[in-house]
Amino acid sequence: ILIRSTSDTRELEEQINYLHQHDMVTGLMNRQFFLDELKSRIDQAKRHQEKLAVCYIAIDNFQSMGDVIGTAGGDTLIGDVANILRQNAPEDYLLSRFGAYSYACVGKVVDRREIEDFAARFPVLVEQFISEVGSQSISTTCSMAVVIVAPDAPGSVDEVVSLAERNCSILQSLGGNASKVLRFDEDEADPNKNDNLTAKIIKEALNHNRIHGLYQPLINVKTNDRERYVSSVDILSVDGESIHQSDYLAAAERTGTAKMLDRWKILHAIKKMTDSRHRDRIIEFFIPLSADSLQDASLAGWISENLSSMKINQSRLVLMLNESQASNQMKATKDLYQHLKATGCLFAIDDFGSTLQSSQLMKHIEADYIRISQALMEDLAQNQEHQNRIREITQQTDGQSIKTIAPGVSDASMLSVLWTLNIDFVHGDFLQAPQKDLNYDFSSM
Repeated sequence: ILIRSTSDTRELEEQINYLHQHDMVTGLMNRQFFLDELKSRIDQAKRHQEKLAVCYIAIDNFQSMGDVIGTAGGDTLIGDVANILRQNAPEDYLLSRFGAYSYACVGKVVDRREIEDFAARFPVLVEQFISEVGSQSISTTCSMAVVIVAPDAPGSVDEVVSLAERNCSILQSLGGNASKVLRFDEDEADPNKNDNLTAKIIKEALNHNRIHGLYQPLINVKTNDRERYVSSVDILSVDGESIHQSDYLAAAERTGTAKMLDRWKILHAIKKMTDSRHRDRIIEFFIPLSADSLQDASLAGWISENLSSMKINQSRLVLMLNESQASNQMKATKDLYQHLKATGCLFAIDDFGSTLQSSQLMKHIEADYIRISQALMEDLAQNQEHQNRIREITQQTDGQSIKTIAPGVSDASMLSVLWTLNIDFVHGDFLQAPQKDLNYDFSSM
């Protein structure tokens, strides 16, 4: 039986077309529509000699949050971040839900400063937003990579998107809640070429003594018991200019040179301990480790050998690991933690409180110290929510004999607030910027 309908089907066709192009949770365009449109826009931009910005955004640690908020709660959070994107993306940008918890957008680059400002602001906007999921109030962070595509750039749509995804993933591996703007050119299209160049610069700096240790005092606000310093490095180019960490760390992680820098910091801390011992000074050094060192099975034994050969008390060396890295690689973290504790070294969790699994991590890792997330230090004197979160952390750690550290102290108002939050240690440029020499007067506190 054939039934012919004479009714108007345009509305139904429009609905079907809408469903074909849009994501139902967010209302944004879906992945396939975005990829098709991106190819068309790149071709058009080449014809008109225009630049495009391709943005890739991913919610940090979403999979671990799913265990807490469930599927429905996850959809609410995904929709909330989509709304933030919709309200703040540059005008005329095509917005899409790209993956399960990622987004992508594309638009013309009229003024590069506009897209750089958007990239800098967006993670902050997401971090500050509170999602109401049932009876829970949930906050999250995101990472964002922006690729500027020049009209003469080589490569395909897949390579552009892959570059953005890869750099976003690197940001997340370094702790997330960050953004990066980069160009898609021959070097970026061939990341191995760029990475190998960065690795070469680092190795040459190590071989030609163009790397220096920097030390920032870590001050006990409750008692003046000993000297403590947080260690970092200053790498110089051939021209003697300092290379910013953001310009080399990701490539160093990918090429295995990050763990070389970690070992350099540890060796020079041990040397500083040895030199200071002759002057009757007891100094404790805090060394942030890269994710690269998580896979270094020989690290703990190497540290023990060097401390023993110099007759240094192992408890004067505190190894710090980023919370996000520790959570994402829990087995490797537990192995490293257990080996370090067996040598007598102390262990600290860095950037603590930046993810929802902070408390869960503490059940697996009995850290000696935790360093509060820099995000919680932002606008501390005026931000009551950040103050309450830090107070919760110090109350939790106080019962576990874990010492707390507040970084980034930039003015007196922050210091006065931290006194009321039961923080154990503070450091920041207000007290003293990182220096080559261990010259802080701890008696002044």
